[in-house]
Amino acid sequence: MKILFSWLKEFIKFNYKIKDICKILNSIGIEILYVKKIYLINLLFKKNIIKSKILFIKKKKKFFLFKIKINNIKYLFIKSKKYIKKNSYILIENINNKYYIVCDDSNYDYIIKTFITYNISYLSNYYNLAKEIHYYLKYKNKKSFLIKFNKIKKSNIYKKFISIKNKNPNILYYNSYLLKNVNIKNSNFLIQKKLILSSIKLNNNIIDIINIIILEFSITIELINYNKIKNKLIIKENNKNFIFKTKKKKINIINSNKDIFLYDNKIPIYLSGIINNNNIKVNKYSKNILLSFTLYNNKKIRKTINKYNINNNMSIIYNRKNILLKKNIYINRLLFLIKKNYLNFKKIKEIFYYKKKIKIKNIKINYKYINNIIGIKIKKSKILKILLNLKYKIINNNNKYLILKKNYNNNSKLNIINDIIRFYNINNINDNLKLNNFKLLILNIKNINSKIEIINNIISNLLINYGFNEVINTPFLNKKYILNNKKYIYIKKKKEFIYLKNHLYIKMIENIIYNFNRKKKNIKIYEIGNIYYIKNKKIIEKKYIEFLILNKKKKEENILYIYNILYIIIDKLGINNYKKKIIYNKKNNNIYDIKIYLKYKNFKIATFGNFKKKFLNYYYNFNKNIIFAILNIKNILNIIKKKKIKYKEYNNYKIIKRDLSFIIEKNLFFDNFYNLSKKILKKKLINLNLLDIYNKNLPKNKKSYTLHFVLKIKKKKNNLYIKKIFNKIKKIFNKKFNTKFKKK
Repeated sequence: MKILFSWLKEFIKFNYKIKDICKILNSIGIEILYVKKIYLINLLFKKNIIKSKILFIKKKKKFFLFKIKINNIKYLFIKSKKYIKKNSYILIENINNKYYIVCDDSNYDYIIKTFITYNISYLSNYYNLAKEIHYYLKYKNKKSFLIKFNKIKKSNIYKKFISIKNKNPNILYYNSYLLKNVNIKNSNFLIQKKLILSSIKLNNNIIDIINIIILEFSITIELINYNKIKNKLIIKENNKNFIFKTKKKKINIINSNKDIFLYDNKIPIYLSGIINNNNIKVNKYSKNILLSFTLYNNKKIRKTINKYNINNNMSIIYNRKNILLKKNIYINRLLFLIKKNYLNFKKIKEIFYYKKKIKIKNIKINYKYINNIIGIKIKKSKILKILLNLKYKIINNNNKYLILKKNYNNNSKLNIINDIIRFYNINNINDNLKLNNFKLLILNIKNINSKIEIINNIISNLLINYGFNEVINTPFLNKKYILNNKKYIYIKKKKEFIYLKNHLYIKMIENIIYNFNRKKKNIKIYEIGNIYYIKNKKIIEKKYIEFLILNKKKKEENILYIYNILYIIIDKLGINNYKKKIIYNKKNNNIYDIKIYLKYKNFKIATFGNFKKKFLNYYYNFNKNIIFAILNIKNILNIIKKKKIKYKEYNNYKIIKRDLSFIIEKNLFFDNFYNLSKKILKKKLINLNLLDIYNKNLPKNKKSYTLHFVLKIKKKKNNLYIKKIFNKIKKIFNKKFNTKFKKK
């Protein structure tokens, strides 16, 4: 979401700069991608806003007179109280053949590009975001207040010619107004500026205002040309198969879906607040407009959006969490914008109003449950303060549990705990407590298969993010892969033997060769499945996740890459303090060239390395380097069960991650740098990893290293302190090893 700094100030008043607001947004739980300063004079506006140069200035008692040239034809004199330099550019707005200065060279605005997760997607509009900032500042005992829009008088209900058939439970809210004798023109400077900076296409004044209300309140709006309506309007579910014509495409509507439509007697006009029929579209010539605010059941409409592949402003809103607002809020804002936008109309009339009664259930939460999921002991008084600031209704409060009541959207315990975490401040929660949340999630589930499924989903999602593709193979083997019949489990079928897999990679190598023969360069695949073998005359079944890589990179680089992926997976599962064990090619081992174990106490978490070329050549007639990794899921489950949940108080330290890249001689190795950096940093160093080795385009005796430092430093320390530490490391590395650091 793009947030305009000046637009946010229209909803909330505060005395903060852009840096302070970025910190507040971070503490609420919104990630900031970048901040841009944009000068308004460089934007492309419509014809009613003209760019021109000041040619001459005349000073008078109360104002300045500026001589300008418009469209290289007209010369004009314009008044202004503000002084603007000669030969500077200005923007002028034409309102009923009168010209006004709107902007000059010095005017600018800030764009804050943010990433908002689904659990707080209701904050992706200006009104809810301003409210959340106000609640946060109130919790921190700082000054701020929300701006209320002045109420504008409206006439009484005009004519009830809209009806809802059988009071459909999927329709939550429907409120419609009639705008009479509308004058459609280009919108004013302020509205154009907002839409251009939030990268939305400009239209006429009515459509621009509606786009602004969608951004401000994220409510769906239906626009209909009132002159083309012939009969009474009915909202009901569809019973027929037909073709629905829109501006861009034709949609085949199916009877079985039971989609919600707005009908003009028997003709379908609007598909459940998402997309309209081309016949009732608002044009330049339309004078009377029917405008209705709608809210339908999210689940129902998401199905229709996915079935018909609709990409629209309205379809984006239904992919978020929507909160029902009070009726007066957005209607007063609409009327306020209509007045400001010089939109001439004689009357606005309320035609229809419907709101479904929603029963809000009480939520019972235990204080221990909150502390267990967060992983930190928070005082009961602080939890109550946060919930009261967020305007939760507390019905009952004991020493053990709370009973709450809020909107129908936030009726789950996890949503309430998420609000507590955001306001308690995310920085107060230690990074090492990832295990607590994960362990509690697994302990609450009794079935072992569902526990394994959770771990599988976490690992597979991470692998997909790194560009891996899932493969599914049969559990049976060909005879050519079998060395000793004693180790394998087999099934007799007539006179033949069918053998079961003792490793997933046996069939996965076939998949890699198949893709390689079809000229695919970078191949990454993974498989989740069971393996079977005999140990001490017992049949053993285990669940593994195995993944393979084949590309043009060197063997060492690929092993390093696969180790970094395993490090991220194991860290995500909350397992720390594991050990490495490296086994190089032995005479007895016919399969592996290098094999590395990752162990936690007596449990093997993972093994990774590369296959011998002899093994690949003998069984598959293949000579390339294939790198593998195997994860044991049952061992991971056992580690999580045995680890105890730990509570920690507020952490005064912050974790900092930095990379250093430099050129060294080939005689030097990673251990030299690891031991030296331990002596320099002492307790500050948490972890040091080798990220990359590079040899190309360098002298013969040289190679380049990139090291990844993870440090623990006090929160009070600035970036200057961190720079001093790394400058010290660079100086010592230069003295001992003659390193050459890369310039940024």
